[in-house]
Amino acid sequence: MCLEGIVRGTAGARVDRSIQGGRMTSLDSATSVVQSAIAEVLSVPSDQVKPSATIADHQLDSLEWVEIAVIIEERLGIQLAPADFAGAKTVADVAGILHSALATR
Repeated sequence: MCLEGIVRGTAGARVDRSIQGGRMTSLDSATSVVQSAIAEVLSVPSDQVKPSATIADHQLDSLEWVEIAVIIEERLGIQLAPADFAGAKTVADVAGILHSALATR
């Protein structure tokens, strides 16, 4: 499955039907989407958002988490609240939460 269009998309990108509804089969794919969303909010290249980086490393505030949740919703068609990420310590943790949410839909 190619996520290139999603990962490189912008907020407002159309929903990719190939992964909507829990069809994202790879945690790596979820990680790419999360990295891209965080990078977009922070206005940095996505390769600067490492899966092992802690949330504190990126100094994301609550408003930025809302933006990230909106970007993910627009790209994948899944609604996640910033509170859904509350237990996440790293970017990889956020990707795991997204992957689990998609798998249970």
